[in-house]
This record gives sequence, structure tokens and C-alpha cells, in this order.
Amino acid sequence: MSQLKPKTLLQARLDDLPCLFLLRTLHLAFFRKRKRHQIERLPPVPSSDVVNELRTHHILDAVHVLGDVLWSVPAVLVVDKSTCKLFELYDAFPQSKPKPHWNADAGVEWDLRSAALRPDGWTSADAAGLPIFPGLVRYDEVAAGQLEHAIRVTFDSTRDAWIHPASHCAGDTASAAAPAMGTRLRLKAGYGLGGFSGAARTIAEAMKRYGLIVADNGSNWYFSGSSDRRWDDENLDQLKRIPGSAFEVVASAAAVHPC
Repeated sequence: MSQLKPKTLLQARLDDLPCLFLLRTLHLAFFRKRKRHQIERLPPVPSSDVVNELRTHHILDAVHVLGDVLWSVPAVLVVDKSTCKLFELYDAFPQSKPKPHWNADAGVEWDLRSAALRPDGWTSADAAGLPIFPGLVRYDEVAAGQLEHAIRVTFDSTRDAWIHPASHCAGDTASAAAPAMGTRLRLKAGYGLGGFSGAARTIAEAMKRYGLIVADNGSNWYFSGSSDRRWDDENLDQLKRIPGSAFEVVASAAAVHPC
């Protein structure tokens, strides 16, 4: 077990992220039955062709390794470059009446110039109360050979607790053997990467240096990426060879908050 200091808990700092205009992805997680809210304040609103793609996009166009898909839920992630704000909607669908708006289970606005956390007990588009965008594997950064942040990951069963930078939980057990939201995992330094190549090698190296952060309930060892048809699924299949035993839990100085 390795040690992680509090100031490095969130390797993917929001204020270090580039301000992109629009990112589309599919967020996979267990369906969480919650009241759907109208979200009207979401600049810029994606066009109809983007909405149709969100509805019909096949999951193979996203990064999906180390686990089976349990449920597909559309998430809309939008970055406003003029204000450097990130808007994230969970289980979001556009509605035309009575006036154009979005219906979503959750809507969150993030300031990309700040690394401030959500208040304790608050959720987000991820169950852990974390932003989705910083933890995504994005094609352009992997193609450049540098993935310099932690990767969001999901598990079927999680502990009813959270660890900062997470602020919320959705666990099904009080067992300390289950990962709490915000738990950090890292690929062991001694795990060999000689048989990995291309994008898979870059992602595996990031798993060693920056690790994974538990962000939601879902398929075991499932991590997600930006929707991009340039992903080579055959190359990414190399990552399926990594067993869970190749990872270690990173000891955090932050306290565990039971729900």
C-alpha cells in the first residue's frame, strides 16, 4: 500500500484542464431512480444531430475495458470556453415543449479555474460528487502519448462512504473491504508493460503514475473515455489482460466519511 498526500489527492486538477468547446460521451452506471429535473441554463445547447448521436451511439465507440456494460446512460458534457465553465448533465434528454429545455437527473456547473470540492453530501453527474470530464480518457491526449491525470473507474459494489475529493456515496454495504467513493487505486510499479503497445500502453502507464479514482457504481473495473471513432478497440483489448490483483489501494490521509 502506497501513501498519497492530501494535496495530491486530485491529480486531474480542474484548473489544469484545457477549455474545450464540446465533449460528447456515454456515461455507464447503474440506473439511479431519482426525480428528473428541468435544466434550462446550459450554454451552449448541443444541436439536434448531436442529440441524436447521444441517443443512438453504440458503446463500442467509447473506451470500455476491464468489465462488462451493465447500463448505458447518456451524459452531456459541455465546456464554455468564454467563461471556462464545465456543465455536466446526467441521464439527460432534450425536450421541445413547452419551451426548449433539458430534462436530467442531475445538472452541475464546474469552474475550471478552481479545484474546489463539492460540499460534503452533495452528488453530481457522478455518484461520488466528482466531475466526469477530468477523469475521462481522451483520445487526443492518449494519441500524443501523455495521459497526465487519474482515471475515473466504477465498481459493482461500493462502500457506503466517501473519501475526499469525493463528497457523496451510493454504496450497498458498510464493509471496509468494498471501495468507498473517492478511493484511489494504482497499477503496481512492478507490473510489466512490455507486452503493451500504442494507446493501451499510454493508458497503462497513466494507471501506474496517476492511478484510478472510484467515481460511481457500475461494471467492475470499468473506465470510460471520450466518444471518438478513432479509438482502436483491438488495441484497447490489451488492457483486459490486467487483473484486479495488479492494482494496489493508495492510502489516503483524508478521512473516510460514512454516509
